[in-house]
Amino acid sequence: MQATTSSAALLDLYEVLNKEGIVSSDIESLLGYSREQLNDVSLRVPVQLQERLWDLAMTDGVKPNIGLIVGSQINTKLVGVLSQLLIHSANLREALHNFVDNIALMNQCEKVQLQTYKWGCRLVYKNTYPKGIRISEIERSLSAAITWASRLSDTRVLPVRVGFPYAKPDYVMQYHEIFGSQVNFDQEFAFIDIANDMLERPIKTANEFIKDALLGYIDRNMDEVNQTESSLHSQVKHLIAEGIKTGRFNSHEVAVKLNMSRQTLHRKLAQEDTNFSAILAEVRKEKVVHFLISDQHVFDEISEALGFKEPSAFYRAFKSWFNMTPNKYRQLMKQRSLISSLSLRG
Repeated sequence: MQATTSSAALLDLYEVLNKEGIVSSDIESLLGYSREQLNDVSLRVPVQLQERLWDLAMTDGVKPNIGLIVGSQINTKLVGVLSQLLIHSANLREALHNFVDNIALMNQCEKVQLQTYKWGCRLVYKNTYPKGIRISEIERSLSAAITWASRLSDTRVLPVRVGFPYAKPDYVMQYHEIFGSQVNFDQEFAFIDIANDMLERPIKTANEFIKDALLGYIDRNMDEVNQTESSLHSQVKHLIAEGIKTGRFNSHEVAVKLNMSRQTLHRKLAQEDTNFSAILAEVRKEKVVHFLISDQHVFDEISEALGFKEPSAFYRAFKSWFNMTPNKYRQLMKQRSLISSLSLRG
């Protein structure tokens, strides 16, 4: 199934491009939806429609800085569920966590990772648009983050530094107007660094009651939003299987790779009637069988390969899975293999 974006995000982009004279005012002919339909904040639309608008914006070519123009404008009449959640958060730090945890509400192709440090945090953007990442889309994402932070805190928010994964454009002065002096190009990925004092700035429209109500709504409806993606269970299982090779497979590491907090990961797994420990055990059980089929691995090596800190922990876990010791299991596997071989010869 195709990835989706919120109707509010699509309509917001359309409105700016229409205002700038890039797209026509016949919205239904262009997007296949009427304005009345797109005003429904619960509506999900194909992300390809947003791609179509960006194609038109870049084909126009008159405004190469269109990404910055779009990201620097906030239409207060077009506020989706995610925007409402940010508006009612306590401070910029909480708003940032809510944004990262629930960004799929806005667009399933927007992938943001939050890295925390003593001095503050870093937002890393790694989007997965069907046609790849455009400069205009990166410009829009990062400038929108700063514009929203300034609007929410009613103060000018400037990042410690900001990075872009492409060469410096001709209109670099517009970057400095939005992001300040510490703008870096030719970076490995797009990022924004924000200091702790900025993150602690309160949001004047904060309302804990409304925020909690919105979080409840999101929890009840996120399954529908994520129906185009594989289940979280399968994603976590894959990440554990990959991470166990290098020892980076705990719930925090997996949550970071999924662009969510550890608490959100545990909550969403519970919604799928599972938990991290159960999935980890599932991965280990599948791997251990392959190890035991062969005599090439001693049990201490298997224990280490499965991420157990002590061999004794491996033995206890194995007995709880198969109701026998690893050695007994290997002996049974050999007997079955021998019986099968004799049967084939007969």
